[in-house]
Amino acid sequence: MKKGTLKALKKSIQKWHGIAYYDEEDQGAGNCALCDLFFDQLAFSFTDCDECPVKDETHRSYCDCSPYIDFVFAEENGTKEALRLAAVKELKFLVTLLPLGESVEMDDGWVWYRSA
Repeated sequence: MKKGTLKALKKSIQKWHGIAYYDEEDQGAGNCALCDLFFDQLAFSFTDCDECPVKDETHRSYCDCSPYIDFVFAEENGTKEALRLAAVKELKFLVTLLPLGESVEMDDGWVWYRSA
């Protein structure tokens, strides 16, 4: 994984940790480091999200087929607990995209890492 991609993935993991455990706000692509790197909000195209680790895993653009879709649904139709659970699911999904042995330290002392 390229250095810039890894940095953006780690920032996205930090974002979702904040959403899952501290009720921070999701602004979709507006506060996603991966989208900043791989998605052109002004020019939707078939190449959007190319090289994004989410697309590499799901083979779909715009986070389709990822746990983010469950979060959006919970945001529109669910309870606060359903929203939190969906955020945790997205967070754990992103952690699985880290290269083996990589970790991300959170401001609150948590450390997320991918092991074998």
